[in-house]
Amino acid sequence: MRYHYFKLGSIARTLIFSLAVLLCAIGAQAAYVVSSTPIDLASVTSGTKAVLYNVDRGMLVGCTGGNNNTKATKTIESLTEYNAYVFTITKSNNALRLQNGNNYGPRVRRTGSGGSFSWSQNSITNISYTSSGTAYTLSATPLVTTYYLLLNDGGSVEAVSSSTDLGTKWQFFEVTEVSEPSITTPQNNSSVSLGKADRGETITKAISISAANLTQGLNISVEGAGFSVDRTSLTAAEANAGATVTVSFVQNVYSTYSGTLVITGENGMRVVVNLSAQVINPDIDTPTKIGQLTTWQVNAGEQMVGYVGLANQNEPLAKACVSLASAQIPEFTYRLYGNAQYIRAIRFYARERDAGYDYTPMATTPAWKTPSPTFSTTAIRRRTAAPFCWASPPWCPSRA
Repeated sequence: MRYHYFKLGSIARTLIFSLAVLLCAIGAQAAYVVSSTPIDLASVTSGTKAVLYNVDRGMLVGCTGGNNNTKATKTIESLTEYNAYVFTITKSNNALRLQNGNNYGPRVRRTGSGGSFSWSQNSITNISYTSSGTAYTLSATPLVTTYYLLLNDGGSVEAVSSSTDLGTKWQFFEVTEVSEPSITTPQNNSSVSLGKADRGETITKAISISAANLTQGLNISVEGAGFSVDRTSLTAAEANAGATVTVSFVQNVYSTYSGTLVITGENGMRVVVNLSAQVINPDIDTPTKIGQLTTWQVNAGEQMVGYVGLANQNEPLAKACVSLASAQIPEFTYRLYGNAQYIRAIRFYARERDAGYDYTPMATTPAWKTPSPTFSTTAIRRRTAAPFCWASPPWCPSRA
């Protein structure tokens, strides 16, 4: 009996150990982190794992069973998605061999009428890449004709002869696998702008937070004048599944503001997101554009305006050739003399100056831009808020 007791105890210990190993394996499921910065293919190394993203369509592209897969978010949330969307890159000179976890890669062939694209496990084509701004065109040259990979609006990849068609711009984003507890989104030291607001106006931004293999919750806080967040914590289950918090901002002083969103968790993990917002003066930062007076363009640098002046209904009384910096509106000071019965209307005229085009004050091309009689007095900055005189006034005092 004593022998059997020890034998049973040994079996029990073995079972307990096996269960512990199994539980650890279940608890430490892999998570996949997609980089927020696209890969520079000129410096990428063989063995890098990455998703293939079509910039024009805003889609990840992959393959399962020889069929196209597409996804609108740059995230990998399961092993099934990992096998479909994550490609191992093998680089050779200026060409890439792409093969996903299902062992499929692109195949480009020449057919009787043009190019043909398919996914293949046995005849994968090396793909050439050419930089196009922040993206790449991907191509192959079977025989003598070059064809470019294009994602059409139906979610299928094609081989076309033009590199400028919509759907031919691609990016790669590196994917890493993590098994330890970690915050996968957002990335540390990333930046989020809440945008612009008027004084006292509240603006908001939703920020996604996701984690992997957490056993404890996350703490959330914000720092910086005017910034706040709607939640101060997430449970481990919420973070592992992915959640969203809303950051708000409001201030009453015209200025640019900065802050931080801080996320902390177990094992000393800490992620900081840099926040920014701006309180703007609409009269200065965003000039009003009403009716036909569209000479002053926001954020357009220095602009040359042809002739700006004050006129009655039939003839210009005064003009000036001026150069206006971005978001700057001129101020006009005027006084009218004489019998008001002869004045039918007063208008401001503005005409843009075309680059490299010189013209006289009385030129008719381009035409004068004349605001309508309902022209808002807020469109042109004045020192007083007095009503603007338009038609047949008994007397118009000085206005600016």
